Amino acid sequence: MATVYITFEISKDFEDWKEIFDDDQDNLNENGIETLAVGYELDNPSKVRIALSAESLEAVQEFMQGNNETIEAVSYTHLTL
Repeated sequence: MATVYITFEISKDFEDWKEIFDDDQDNLNENGIETLAVGYELDNPSKVRIALSAESLEAVQEFMQGNNETIEAVSYTHLTL
């Protein structure tokens, strides 16, 4: 298993983003991805960091490519894997 760290900026309020993210947990789990941690920078709540456990970085990338609608709904403005 790999731990994948993702940092990105959102245009929505963190709580609004987190609600959408939390609603997608079953989808993540069904695709072999587990959320380990979720948070934001203290001085910049629009900069979010998550840690995921998955078979590989490629598995996370494939999941993200297949879930563009959900990703667009959470209003990412910058994403770094």
